[in-house]
Amino acid sequence: MRAFARDQRGVISVEFALTVPLLVTLVFAAVEFGAILYTQAAAEAATNNVVRQLATNRITQAQAKEAVTPLLPVWARANVDVAVTASNPTKPESNLYTVATTIPMSQATPTGFLKSIYAGRNISAAVTQQQEPTS
Repeated sequence: MRAFARDQRGVISVEFALTVPLLVTLVFAAVEFGAILYTQAAAEAATNNVVRQLATNRITQAQAKEAVTPLLPVWARANVDVAVTASNPTKPESNLYTVATTIPMSQATPTGFLKSIYAGRNISAAVTQQQEPTS
């Protein structure tokens, strides 16, 4: 029995087997967190771009909802919710457009590795700009 206790063969294999799952989990979590941050930044940029187009009278409110989706990452396009509101559509000089984009966090990453942690949460971006008067 003493000879078995002093035998060091295979110790590295045991340590490797114990640490690799933790390291793989950390790598996948970092990749997934990066994808979520990328989706958040893309949603904010898309929302800002579309509300700017609305405020400068390049697109209509009906077109705004469809204009946000192509600007998002491919994996986040399926369940995006876009809400467009105008405070005073009859008076362009005092009208404020608000575009709000909401994406479920479960759709904010292509992997879904840690879906159980953030299930039920959303990524949101909202931008308000005043409409420029028409000539």
